[in-house]
Amino acid sequence: MFLPSEDPLPRLPATFDEWETLVDDLPALTAAQRVRRAVDALPPFATHALAGEREFVRARVLLSHLANCYVWSEPPVVDRLPARLALPWHAVSTHLGMPPMLTYSDWALHKWRRFDVKAPITVGNLALTLSCGGSMDEAWFVLVHVSIEALAAPGLAALPRMQAAAVREDTAQLTGELTVLATSLDAMLAMLPRMYERCDPYVYYHRVRPFMFGWRNNPALPAGMVYEGVAEYGGRPMQFYGETGAQSTVIPSIDAALGISHAHDEMRAYLRAMLDYAPPAHRALVESLERGPSVRDFVQRRANAELMEAYDGCIERVERFRAFHLQLAADYIFKQNRDAAVGTGGTSFMTYLGKHRSETASARLNRAHERE
Repeated sequence: MFLPSEDPLPRLPATFDEWETLVDDLPALTAAQRVRRAVDALPPFATHALAGEREFVRARVLLSHLANCYVWSEPPVVDRLPARLALPWHAVSTHLGMPPMLTYSDWALHKWRRFDVKAPITVGNLALTLSCGGSMDEAWFVLVHVSIEALAAPGLAALPRMQAAAVREDTAQLTGELTVLATSLDAMLAMLPRMYERCDPYVYYHRVRPFMFGWRNNPALPAGMVYEGVAEYGGRPMQFYGETGAQSTVIPSIDAALGISHAHDEMRAYLRAMLDYAPPAHRALVESLERGPSVRDFVQRRANAELMEAYDGCIERVERFRAFHLQLAADYIFKQNRDAAVGTGGTSFMTYLGKHRSETASARLNRAHERE
């Protein structure tokens, strides 16, 4: 549901060939530490020539990756983006309702293609259309996320139907929709361990992760980033969080529909801020589910054993998803550098992942009844 309805546009029209050719060479330019001089030599980006949403999205993906490679691919780190890059990046981002920053949407949702367009969207049938470093580890890291997003789609589609069933007090349909969600969560859980197959934790930490950082809560850029030529910013440095899986709206949507709540603290505020980095339609779905009728309240009131079991089964699967995600964070980040307390998104990721796993576990109704 959060992947595009059509496969992402793999390349912009001929007007943008020089920019796309540079992107084709991005892994080699990154290795040679020549990204900045290559970007500085490009012609102006013809934003006015973009036609249709898919072209705007591809333009944003391209510009987001070039910007992060411009900043992070060679020393010293720069704190100013040239107008040649900053102006079109800001323009296409504004058009799409997103900040000019590399986000999860750019990093995962919109830069893949299928080998066989009639076959499923899953690892083994996918390749990247753009890469910073060009390694298998980078591609696999991204494509496992794409696969999880695809597997989540049936469960996400069930969420509004769950709320509608609760309003109608339709126990049978709600139980069925919870089963659909559980099946999606099972498939997502089966995909998560595949990250280890072709994405090495050491390679990820040292050669993939650096390109995902942003310029908020980042000691390397304490003041943030100047977007040269962007009148709206008036020459002031701007601070944006870096790319992080917390910008995916899959789990927030499921939390909202199931009524999984999190304590009002710094971590909850951070996660709310991450919604601002999601595409507007994704953000709108989360907010709609949060405003919608409470599935949890109906399950409690109905006190139907089969319904409660289906509900708690979904809660238990979300808990397991968060637990395995915590394990991945430990293996791919914390064990690579035990002083790395802050993630690419600029927060204490180990603390927040553990906290949200515990809060999810406590949401099971059978445990709630035991405490009452």
